[in-house]
Amino acid sequence: MPMSASVMVNRTELLERLEELEREVRHALSDAAEVTAAKDEVVDEGRREAEGLVAQARDEQHRMASEAEVARTAREQASDEVDRAREESEALRRETDAYVDHKLAGFEVALERTLDTVRRGRQRLAARETAGERALGPADPGDPTEGGDAGEEGGGFW
Repeated sequence: MPMSASVMVNRTELLERLEELEREVRHALSDAAEVTAAKDEVVDEGRREAEGLVAQARDEQHRMASEAEVARTAREQASDEVDRAREESEALRRETDAYVDHKLAGFEVALERTLDTVRRGRQRLAARETAGERALGPADPGDPTEGGDAGEEGGGFW
């Protein structure tokens, strides 16, 4: 085999690794979409629940409006119910956001690991190229085919 600046990579191994990375990314994106959809459903359910509570509070307020004291009490209770419904809705939204953030953080870690694997593979390829250039002797600075990052080190592929 002639000595050159080219790097030989096991095509089958590289393709298998790329397919694995593609599956992992596709799975992570699918999970993220599911979590987002679940978040939207939970928020919508919370809104519907809050609207139902508000409607119940208003109905209760109208029912009790027949007497002055009863009406005043009803308004206070209805206001309390509306406040409670808003607080519950806000608490549900915060819980949902925390859940989604937790899931996305997990996906972020998985994606970062995948990116680290890709970077290490590229560094190893560059290191092989650099090692091959050292074996050939000093690089010709005018040769555009010579390249790579001399600061990167690595062993075999993956």
